Amino acid sequence: MIAIDLIRTKDGETYKSKKTDQPWGALSQLLECDIGWNSEILELTETRLVNRVKVLGCIDDTVYTGTEEEMKYLVKAAGYAALLQAKQLQPEYRDALVSKVQHLSGGNARVIDMGLPMFLGSGVKRGAIIGIICEGHEGDIEKVKQLDYSRLITLLEWKVEGADHETLMSTIA
Repeated sequence: MIAIDLIRTKDGETYKSKKTDQPWGALSQLLECDIGWNSEILELTETRLVNRVKVLGCIDDTVYTGTEEEMKYLVKAAGYAALLQAKQLQPEYRDALVSKVQHLSGGNARVIDMGLPMFLGSGVKRGAIIGIICEGHEGDIEKVKQLDYSRLITLLEWKVEGADHETLMSTIA
């Protein structure tokens, strides 16, 4: 079981919650609640991951801890996310994304402030999922990139549950 500790800070108040989850549940939370909101990795080891998300006036620090085996896919997802976030820091890439969000929001600063982390995080989340699914089989990346999000999540869950790469690829038409 992976321990998940959340520390939320808002308006000077601190709220804490604790829970445990199986590796797939913890990975799902990491992808949706942290990486999907363009989180910042504060600490990453084989047994511990600390993420920070800043959104809607809150600072959420989430700490995941478990054994190396339990944390394997969380560590991989965080590693891929860090690589993809580094790409987003390149000015030409980031400027294009910011411009697109400004256009979609009609220039509304509040929508930009709320939407930009989700917009940035969704691409990082998708890339991290594809990276895990295709790890060691880079020739399949283009095929896997064509799948919709729900199919990617299904393949990722099967991989976490122990399916081999050939089995995963055999399900793609």
